[in-house]
Amino acid sequence: MPLLLLIRHGENDFVRTGKLPGQTAGIHLNERGQKQAQALGEALKDVPLKAVYSSPLE
Repeated sequence: MPLLLLIRHGENDFVRTGKLPGQTAGIHLNERGQKQAQALGEALKDVPLKAVYSSPLE
């Protein structure tokens, strides 16, 4: 059976401004968001993925 994983972006500080980070380039993960991304990579390293899709923003 196919498996679909939907994964939310990691934490960033831009969200506190009330603006939408998905519409603004140059928004980067904060320290916690970087740790979240690293933990996700570690958790998925043995999962056989056929495709990965991501937004074109940074």
